[in-house]
Amino acid sequence: MDTENTEVFSLQALICPKCGSGEFKPIGFKGSASREIFSQLGLRTMAHTNEHGPLVCRCLQCGTKFTGRPRPAEPEELLESPCTISLTRSGGFIGALIDFPVFLNGVRAGSLGSGQTIEISTKVKHNVLFVASETGAAFSNFFRFDAVPGGTETLTFSR
Repeated sequence: MDTENTEVFSLQALICPKCGSGEFKPIGFKGSASREIFSQLGLRTMAHTNEHGPLVCRCLQCGTKFTGRPRPAEPEELLESPCTISLTRSGGFIGALIDFPVFLNGVRAGSLGSGQTIEISTKVKHNVLFVASETGAAFSNFFRFDAVPGGTETLTFSR
């Protein structure tokens, strides 16, 4: 995903406005519910575009719902060398025909079909990766991890 000419984004500065915690769960993107209506009508949705509203999150400490956007990573957040993320979607009947968008630090990093594996490169130390429905609502299982320079993070998504 990241190359020398690509800006690297981070969610590290995203904190709960109520309690100040940086521990949050991505819920999806603002406007996800209205996109569900468009999806039912067969119109273009999140799965077909990189355009989306602010990221909606829920604080894991106090439960407050808040929004934020990824921002360019600060130099101290960057790794000396990229880390590879290998994300596998285990095969299953539910949603088997749908490719779901994958987001790394709030930025679309690719799509993942049933039984597929994608590799994403990150240059950021602290990462949040989640898979969303085609309308932009995040699935409940998300990944928060610290990347290791030159390392590989292997993750499995079930849906």
